[in-house]
Amino acid sequence: MPNANAGADRSQQLNQALQLIDAAKGQAVQAAQGQGQQVQVAVKQAFATSITSIYRYVIGLIAIALLVGFALPELPLRKSNTEEPGLEGVPAT
Repeated sequence: MPNANAGADRSQQLNQALQLIDAAKGQAVQAAQGQGQQVQVAVKQAFATSITSIYRYVIGLIAIALLVGFALPELPLRKSNTEEPGLEGVPAT
């Protein structure tokens, strides 16, 4: 019966190896989840920081545009739709 005993030993070794693999898999999954959460937090912080800086620049640009708009002189609009100024009351021949 040495073959039966050897088969039982191999089965036991296989079960131990499978348990070690399952334990390593569990540790790898936990490590990956922790790293995934860290990456998610880093991406959210980077996005928030970039949006904040974009709004700061845009607010400054809008303020400058507003000041330039107030400083520009007002140009009068045309008073008629004729092509030549001064012919508003003359009928076309």
